[in-house]
Amino acid sequence: MSRLVAALRRNPVRAYLYGLALPGEALAVSYGLVNDNQGALWLGLAAALLLVPGVETVRAKVTPTSDPRDDAGRPLVPLRTGGPIPPPPGL
Repeated sequence: MSRLVAALRRNPVRAYLYGLALPGEALAVSYGLVNDNQGALWLGLAAALLLVPGVETVRAKVTPTSDPRDDAGRPLVPLRTGGPIPPPPGL
């Protein structure tokens, strides 16, 4: 299962599966396996299943702006222990 999740996190695999989902849904509707409404629901489910791993992969690579860090994980701005926050430069 972990290999499947790892494969779905790769962009080329997700793009390929997106390309298969739409024709697959169209074939299922044309052969009468599902009706139009069910086909749209299955297509939406496929899109959601493919979207979540991509979003989580991207989300894991960002740093919140309230705690900026460099590539080594060191804080870019020294932590403040209290007091007023100075205005940004140029104001």
